[in-house]
Amino acid sequence: MTVKERMQQINIANRMIENKQEEIQHLHDLATRVTISVESERVQASGSNDKMADIICSATDLETELKKDISDLIKLRRQIMDEIDALENIDMIDLMYKRYFQCKKWEQIAEELHMSYRNVIRLHAKALKRLEEM
Repeated sequence: MTVKERMQQINIANRMIENKQEEIQHLHDLATRVTISVESERVQASGSNDKMADIICSATDLETELKKDISDLIKLRRQIMDEIDALENIDMIDLMYKRYFQCKKWEQIAEELHMSYRNVIRLHAKALKRLEEM
């Protein structure tokens, strides 16, 4: 895995966590919906309760996965932050942090660092090369 691919893992992990959070919210919404149906002389005692229990169990399992994913992401972010901090060039550190932690576009980074787009791309290439050499 290249350094760039490793840096991109932060964004991928964030997106996966967001997806799981949305699914958990969806499952909670399903579990809390109340539907009333009135039918003559037809009673089914366990069907809807079993479905609700299944939904709650699915949400609980997904929440457990989410906690582990968040813990793994925190560790990954810390490791990558340490690698970036080792660059010892504040412009490189700022650039890498803005790109991979804040997911900013090149143009925005160039503006914030008061550099041209081209210089930002060059500095990024130098930072990646330096990280590869570490």
